[in-house]
Amino acid sequence: MTRAIAKIVVALCLVFLCETMVLAQRRLDFELGVRTGVPITKPLSRVSTACCGINTESFPRTLIVGPTVGVVIQDRVQVEFEALYRPLRLSTESRVLNSPNSSVTRMRGALWEFPFVANYRFFRGAVRPYGGGGLILATSQSGNTENRYTTTTGMELRNSFDFSRRDWFSAYVINAGLEWNRHRLAIRPEVRYGHGYQDAFFSSRHPNQLEFFIGFAFRGLVE
Repeated sequence: MTRAIAKIVVALCLVFLCETMVLAQRRLDFELGVRTGVPITKPLSRVSTACCGINTESFPRTLIVGPTVGVVIQDRVQVEFEALYRPLRLSTESRVLNSPNSSVTRMRGALWEFPFVANYRFFRGAVRPYGGGGLILATSQSGNTENRYTTTTGMELRNSFDFSRRDWFSAYVINAGLEWNRHRLAIRPEVRYGHGYQDAFFSSRHPNQLEFFIGFAFRGLVE
């Protein structure tokens, strides 16, 4: 059901974009840029205590970065496609009280997200607020996980495996920010809220993720 709704939303966005481009009468600004940011919401790290042991799970905050391509229509509507990369890092440790038994997991990998976002820019001038939203069209996770076990006798056992997963329409996003224009350069600091992320494998994202981004885009005019 969620994917069906997402597909309908994408179709409506494409129809809106096509109609807007027709009304724009070829007054378009194409953009090529880069976006970088960090999570504001704390990653899903936790410590749990059972009757016979302690489990610790830690996700560090990581930098998000990636290229963007977009178009601005009639100096108002901005439509952008992004490819955002973030490292995936996970550390877990489980220990049995009063025993040498323990297990440690280390995961290293990469997550790619592909958002499709539309924004409306208000007012005119060098600094302008904007707001909008869109969908995470796809995500791709891959990496390696290593497990280390220590038995009661003190023997250490190790194994590792590679993981890979792709998801479609994994979340929707809402964003708001300010745009500063200088000649053909646009700088856009913004706050973005994402909802509905799937917790695939070792996802370090909160299901209600809040992130801060700053984007840089170079613009070319087509009349």
